[in-house]
Amino acid sequence: MSDWTKLLDQLYQKELLVAERNSRKIPYTTVDGVFDDLSERDISWWTNGFWPGLLWQFYGAYGDEIFREAAENAEEKLDRVFLNPKGMDHDSGFRWLPSSGANFLLTGSGRSKERLILAANDLAGRFNPAGNFIRAWNDDGDGSRAGWAIIDCMMNLPLLYWASEDTEDPRFRQIAMHHADKTLHNHIRPDGSVYHILEYDVNTGELLGMPSSQGYDPESSSWTRGQGWAIY
Repeated sequence: MSDWTKLLDQLYQKELLVAERNSRKIPYTTVDGVFDDLSERDISWWTNGFWPGLLWQFYGAYGDEIFREAAENAEEKLDRVFLNPKGMDHDSGFRWLPSSGANFLLTGSGRSKERLILAANDLAGRFNPAGNFIRAWNDDGDGSRAGWAIIDCMMNLPLLYWASEDTEDPRFRQIAMHHADKTLHNHIRPDGSVYHILEYDVNTGELLGMPSSQGYDPESSSWTRGQGWAIY
């Protein structure tokens, strides 16, 4: 057995145990060695698609039904997000591509396809046509973040490209391209590093500033996660 094959087997055995212990949860952090259930604490959290996405990877590779059952359970839990306006934000791709997207790819599930279309339509609805950007996050109804765009959203654009191809509706692709072009124009510094947040005038698209959220300060180039997303 090669080192690579041995590693894959160890990962499989570990994930099989984790899936059996957490088949009805969306695990996130541990307390005394036991995973909590983020679907009960915050079903709208942006990483909640990662767990079912991981499970679908193992199901596709090994075929154990526990992986499929746990992934579908998590996907069904995510339906609650569709009914939470404050929970629906720019991270629809993060939530539904690894979960519903993988399910549809592997099984052809019609329900999963419906979820993908719903998520894509919501994401497209966040597009600001005056500024050519997809709005990030939500606020308390005061419009304080209405002009915010963040580098993270680049990782959600594949959902729009998928929807455009599947529905033969070019508006999804056009929105993704406009946002990507705006990101390329303003988010990247001369040294190749990227800003996390940019604030635009919601009526003109004029760049107003760079609020700080991640990294040392607005001009810091040390936020490697955002840099990785931009490169991807």
